Amino acid sequence: MQELKAHLLDSYKQLVLALKNKRLTNSLIIGGDVALGSIDLALYFTKLYLCHENGDEPCNKCKSCVLFESASHPDFRVVLASSKEDCDKNLDIVNDIGYVEQAVQDNTTNKVIRIDSIRTINHYLYESAVLAHNKAAIIANAHLMQEGAANSLLKTFEEPPANTLIILQTNAQEKLIPTILSRAYKLNIKKPSYEMCYAFLKSYNIDDSRIVKAIGISGYNPNLALDIINLDNDKLIEQFITNFVLYIINPQSIDKENKCIQLLLDLEPKVRDLFLNEFIVQILKYKVQFSLDNLCLLDEQNVKVLYKIKKDKLFKAYSYINENLLDDSQLLLKLQETRLRELLHLFKEVV
Repeated sequence: MQELKAHLLDSYKQLVLALKNKRLTNSLIIGGDVALGSIDLALYFTKLYLCHENGDEPCNKCKSCVLFESASHPDFRVVLASSKEDCDKNLDIVNDIGYVEQAVQDNTTNKVIRIDSIRTINHYLYESAVLAHNKAAIIANAHLMQEGAANSLLKTFEEPPANTLIILQTNAQEKLIPTILSRAYKLNIKKPSYEMCYAFLKSYNIDDSRIVKAIGISGYNPNLALDIINLDNDKLIEQFITNFVLYIINPQSIDKENKCIQLLLDLEPKVRDLFLNEFIVQILKYKVQFSLDNLCLLDEQNVKVLYKIKKDKLFKAYSYINENLLDDSQLLLKLQETRLRELLHLFKEVV
């Protein structure tokens, strides 16, 4: 696995210090978006916990580190949200870190963490370590645990076996049951600074104008910002804004309406949601005298038209986005298209 990104190093050092000072309990909750690297941090720290050397970094040489990288570590498992088909293929509990990194980002709505998976991992944790060292399990997207699964895990939280570590990775700690929250050491990944994001993206020799927009759209999330650029979503967004301005000038234009909708549908769903929110917020900020220098999606040309949109329409659009579009990635295309069209219609007769 790759080295940790720079913005994760402070969180990692905090965990290492807690481990060395024996402040880390047998259970750990890592909170933060997958795109921020929460699963990367969980995997990297687990590798250290299992390492046979007593350093601050995995040694990458001992038997444990070698087995960890080769997807064959006998004392390490990851529980994944799964469908019935996944369970039948034994893909609900794995130790292949490459597969984990892909699976954790799967937003398929019919996948949950099942009670049978948790019962299996509970039994596994109480077995003796094959390498006569530590054992570890990560529960990825732990907020997707069914109630029975969470209650089953609680028993292990209350009486954890020695020399074991259970890590719950989640972007929604509030969905975990209080008794689990109260028994775990908790760490929330902080978003990196603008300077850190910029330095990370600049290392890929990306043009400054693309970097600025991608950082703004991603909400200072360097991994997501890089994805936005690699998928040319920032260019699609520029095209949308151009066509949206023309639509505002002539809201009866079906051609511009259809073009705007198609450009939004071409965006990655998460990027689309973030962009729409940020776009509305930036127009509102400009209307209350924010400088254009701090509004990456607006420029002197488009803002002359966008400024004319009344605040009440902007607030209605913002509410509509959050009530109807967020987490909409699994909706049928036709339903997505209908809702996006309804959103655009909120801007008819803007002045």
